[in-house]
Amino acid sequence: MVGEIRAIYLRRIADLIFYMLFLFLALSALIFYQTITTINRYRAVDSWPYTQGWVTTSKVISTKASKIIYRYQVGNNLYQGNRFKFVVVESLPWKKTEAIRERFTVGQEVIVYYSPVQESLSTLSTNLIPLYGRLLFMPLVIALTTLLWRARRKRH
Repeated sequence: MVGEIRAIYLRRIADLIFYMLFLFLALSALIFYQTITTINRYRAVDSWPYTQGWVTTSKVISTKASKIIYRYQVGNNLYQGNRFKFVVVESLPWKKTEAIRERFTVGQEVIVYYSPVQESLSTLSTNLIPLYGRLLFMPLVIALTTLLWRARRKRH
């Protein structure tokens, strides 16, 4: 009797763990999809037109982030942007944050790349930060781990 209750209890715990892993895998798949979508969307940045702009704000807002705000004009429309690079993770080491702030001083003229489809979407750099490659493999590792755990569980 106690053995049967224990077996049922252990099966329910195992099922709960499986469903939690499944949920985690689903969230990982969503992150993977969003990362791929972002990369494809901004891969076109290299072919975006550019215009002259000027920096209106340049400051370090925390030990891991700087705030660069710039304005630019396309045709008769004036826009404001705050993107230095397209990035997934905005946390940067202090030295890089300070270097970015020093690189862009208030009043400085800058080249602004803007989307020909949505002119309000802009950036000061056409390079993607290489964290994308690392993020692409995270869901794959999680999926494989989940499948291996599930296969191992079925054997026992």
